Amino acid sequence: MRCYPTAGKDHYQRDRAVGDRMRKVFPTATASAPACNAFECRAVAELARRGAEQFLIVGPGYEPQAHIIIDSIRPTARIIYADNDPIVVAHGTALHSQHSDQGQRLWLSCDPTGDLLDRVETAAVIDLRRPVVVSLVGTTEYSRANIPAVQLIRDLTAALAPGSALVLCQTVVDFAPKVLADVRHVYESSNIAYTPRPLAEFESFFTGLEVLDPGIVPPQEWHPDGTIRIARRYDEVCCMAGIGIKRQLDGRT
Repeated sequence: MRCYPTAGKDHYQRDRAVGDRMRKVFPTATASAPACNAFECRAVAELARRGAEQFLIVGPGYEPQAHIIIDSIRPTARIIYADNDPIVVAHGTALHSQHSDQGQRLWLSCDPTGDLLDRVETAAVIDLRRPVVVSLVGTTEYSRANIPAVQLIRDLTAALAPGSALVLCQTVVDFAPKVLADVRHVYESSNIAYTPRPLAEFESFFTGLEVLDPGIVPPQEWHPDGTIRIARRYDEVCCMAGIGIKRQLDGRT
């Protein structure tokens, strides 16, 4: 479902059927997914340039680009891709097994709302005593957890070392509430959990974090680099994005 709107090649008939129904009620969905993916690439690039060496990419889908971007800047970085789709994990594991990476790579089958940071496999690649970049792009709205998303984010943040970063991007309802209500109906009628949230709730995900410039903005407006067309209206994308940095109480990383 993440791959199909971005013109990727890895999707199934059921994905295409749901995607086609969704585009009937949200015609600019083909602009939304690329905008979010491009934001994630720019975000991890910026954090790698700032010195980040550990990355946890949650819900990457079939064709993630983050490792390519990170490798070009910091080739010894340690990267974990975590996805709850075992086919995605098998695909990614096979793909990376063909390459000799200087850094460490791991594909992990895991519910992002579960024990991700407590897994033995995670600890083998990432040292949680040191800063970690955690990317949750297009992920929190698909959570089936009974725990509110804001609580999940706060629990995750509490477990991270100072200097860690959260890369967040999610659908918000404020710009096109009727359209997104229809999109939610399409997803849920196909047994896919989908919860777009008000902008104020998304902003609360960053409570206690230092938000990097330019703040919480539509993904296509977060330091655009000209690689994608910038949507003229917010309701073309219906997402907001930002990066939050966890600081120590005295403000130092």
